Amino acid sequence: MEPFELFLIEFLRIQRRRAERRRVVIISPRYFRPRTELDNFNDREVVVRFRLSREVIMQLYSAIEPQLHKIDQRGRPVSGLVKLLCALHFLGKGSFQQVCGEVIGISQATCSRFLTQVVRAICSIAAQHIYMPKERSEWNEVKSKFYRVAGMPNVLGAIDCTHVPLIPPKLKEHIYRNRKSYHSTNIQVVVDSDMVIRNVVTGYPGCVHDAHIYRNCRLFQAFDAGRMPSGWLLGDSGYPCLPWTLTPVLRPTTAAEIAYNKAHTKTRVVVERTFGVLKGRFRAVSHSGGFLHYSPAKVAKIFLACCVLHNLARKAGLELTNEDMVEEDEIPIEMSESETRGNEARRQLINNFFAFL
Repeated sequence: MEPFELFLIEFLRIQRRRAERRRVVIISPRYFRPRTELDNFNDREVVVRFRLSREVIMQLYSAIEPQLHKIDQRGRPVSGLVKLLCALHFLGKGSFQQVCGEVIGISQATCSRFLTQVVRAICSIAAQHIYMPKERSEWNEVKSKFYRVAGMPNVLGAIDCTHVPLIPPKLKEHIYRNRKSYHSTNIQVVVDSDMVIRNVVTGYPGCVHDAHIYRNCRLFQAFDAGRMPSGWLLGDSGYPCLPWTLTPVLRPTTAAEIAYNKAHTKTRVVVERTFGVLKGRFRAVSHSGGFLHYSPAKVAKIFLACCVLHNLARKAGLELTNEDMVEEDEIPIEMSESETRGNEARRQLINNFFAFL
């Protein structure tokens, strides 16, 4: 045979072998990580890992279970309870999704998908757990509990804002930089004397002042229109003094004004303690948990979901240790903005309740 013919035969043989190898597909067996269930832990371990008790988790799961079931074409569907545990672990620890996924037994991509699903489900029931009192008897109870703190009468709630750190959108980076030079979203919260969250206002970047958020919220409009009961909210010196919003006297000169400021501070501090407990229980919305790598809208939903979980924990009597508490380092900016009606209401309160102490 000619050399060319030998070369052609060898070439065809090699090509045939390559074609046969391409037809052989090696399928490696799928590996399923062992998934975490509540039964794997005792009661103390459940609280440490998921920041809520077993009973509260099952109560929450029963309320949002229909929204956690999704039919798909995947090999082994994940139960709704595992999805909830994954989200609770992330919100409580504030660690990366990959770490949470490894703890629960799922991938990082799956953890991200479940977090969105669970947060949306919790936010759908927010109105059932975050609300202002409706009945006169409920308002009277709120006022009575506040009065027992330091003798401040007719207090309907304590109001303040807190910053939740995030990675800002590139095109709007400047508006999310707050006065402490990090990026955040500014969220307004009203609480009662039991540290139960009664009202939440989200959607504002970190550069927006607390007073601006307050003046543009529905709660302010309800007070201004006379749709709220007689009484007032307690705010720090960053808020305007109004007939329904009392602030401290910036430069007290009389004993009555000093006594009023002490009572005001002692009563209003409950909102600062609430932020400490909330962020201590759910590190994802705290500086200690790092910056959230989500859009501002999703960060707002995550914070709202944490508020719902916080109220569930408060009503169940779950307490945090001192090591878990987070100190709020908010520094109020003194404002000269005030209204004559607000100053008059504050002056009457000081004369009627604190002048004879």
